[in-house]
Amino acid sequence: MNRHYRVGGAAFALVTAAVLVASGCSSSSSQSSADSPASAASSASAASTSSSGTSDSAAVTAAEALVRKYSAVQPNITVAPLKSKPPTGKTVAVIACPYPSCAVLANGVVGGAEKLGWSSKIYDEPATLEGYIATWNQVLQATPNFIVYFAGLPNSIISAQLAKAAQLKIPAVAIGSTEAPNDVMRATIGGSATSVLTGQLMGASIVADAKGAATTAFVWDPTTSLAFGPLKNSFTQEVTAAGGTVNVLGVSSAEVGKDIPGQVVSYLQTHPSVKYMAFAPAVFLAGVPEALKVAGITDVKIVSYAPSTSDLAAIKSGTEWVSVATENEIAGYRTVDTLARIAEGMPFDANPAGLQQILTASNVTGSLEPATQGSPVDAFLAAWHVG
Repeated sequence: MNRHYRVGGAAFALVTAAVLVASGCSSSSSQSSADSPASAASSASAASTSSSGTSDSAAVTAAEALVRKYSAVQPNITVAPLKSKPPTGKTVAVIACPYPSCAVLANGVVGGAEKLGWSSKIYDEPATLEGYIATWNQVLQATPNFIVYFAGLPNSIISAQLAKAAQLKIPAVAIGSTEAPNDVMRATIGGSATSVLTGQLMGASIVADAKGAATTAFVWDPTTSLAFGPLKNSFTQEVTAAGGTVNVLGVSSAEVGKDIPGQVVSYLQTHPSVKYMAFAPAVFLAGVPEALKVAGITDVKIVSYAPSTSDLAAIKSGTEWVSVATENEIAGYRTVDTLARIAEGMPFDANPAGLQQILTASNVTGSLEPATQGSPVDAFLAAWHVG
């Protein structure tokens, strides 16, 4: 049975799901933290190893080059042709999160599968540990040819289910897992390679704008370190390489649109040296620009990634500064391409970085996808011999 989502508005697939699922499965009370001493010390140490001369200048030059490259319309992707059109009739089970943010990417999987003559069924799992495991068990009973799953939780949670999939010879491809691919989880789309590049682009945007050292604050939920740790690390590396510092504001995913705006205002009022704030992901920005305006804080620049349509409008109006766009629907097609290569016994990139673009007031449009010179979908269809 095919099922299509109808989505009005923005979606950025797993990044929101990873935050919200992790929050929904947490049994501990939510807390917000100020600067993490360990993180601040680590940042200060990294900054001290960067000289105030040549190395800082080189870091700025490299950051400026990255910003120029990724602010531009990106070259269209190159997809190696399959040996032949894959056989029709395959079945794909998609274990999707229950949030609208997953829908665009899920549509990409469904749409790509249909182009190959494959049928797909989307299983909406509840945002609970028990629901996640139960959905996996339901999928395994259906014995599809392939499993695509949104990795909002660690693979250790579903170790028995992944082992069963291996026993049944059902290849699995994760969306958003930063864990390393293996013989069971054959690939991860939007995984660590994506996160590392995203963090680098967020940090480079700040370094290029500050022309060197910048005092920043990284806003995230520490309980989502599995999903966003690689992004935070690469962001920190980029900023500290130019002599800057990265403080950390820990928040709770459960407080999105609630207490986080007030926490950000309070933080900036007690940390006036912070002039750049990085939000991972942009979902944490709900209500923040408005709260800053009310508080009269106008000299702090906001960088994020995985923007929603409201973030695009805020960038255009100037209440947000920069956001890094990653693949949405295109990631769904990339997932199907990976499945097709597994079916054909062909090599594939098990951890692709995917398309990304730095969005600013000068280049932002209404699209959440990175702007490319050609059609990524057409590139996949041509490679599959169905275009």
